[in-house]
Amino acid sequence: MIKAIISDLGKVVVDYDHHKSTRLLSQKSALTEKEMHNFIYMSKMDTRFDTGRLSPKELYEHVRKGTGLRMSFAEFKRVFADIFTLKKDTAALYTSLKKKGFRFCLLSNTNVLHYEWCKRTFPFLAFFDNTVLSYKTGVMKPHPRIYMEAVNKLGLKKEECVYVDDFPELAEAAHLLGFPAVHFRNAGQLKKELNRLLK
Repeated sequence: MIKAIISDLGKVVVDYDHHKSTRLLSQKSALTEKEMHNFIYMSKMDTRFDTGRLSPKELYEHVRKGTGLRMSFAEFKRVFADIFTLKKDTAALYTSLKKKGFRFCLLSNTNVLHYEWCKRTFPFLAFFDNTVLSYKTGVMKPHPRIYMEAVNKLGLKKEECVYVDDFPELAEAAHLLGFPAVHFRNAGQLKKELNRLLK
């Protein structure tokens, strides 16, 4: 019997556009927008930041020195993080399921600047009973340990938790571990999939 939903954050609960930040950062640097995007998001630096091995100040210094960025640390943090919008249709679906007694855990590959900005900007994130975040665990999906930490926090069995992710390979990784899993495309499709699994 399904008792909980373990949900990804990006593209499921919130939408995002990394180009919004890299476009603004490039305007105050020596790089084009594409070069800035590749410098931050197509490098090991991104993974180090998302697993907590790089602090926000260290990230800023790497970007400043590597791109000629002319921006204060405070401005960098704001520009870097202000890329999200709440997916209201998913929020409404999750709210209706919670009223029926289902528990929720947020499981995300994310960094401290992105998560803290989302938490401040979207009160809905207080909705989740538990959170498991890669920058705190030190590992990212699809590492088995991060999925199991979500189960342990909920105090349930894998078979009692549906995992939801917009990346098919990350949903498949959960499925291979023994979770019922859904590859998220939109809230309407997710509702149909969950209705099937929750019967």
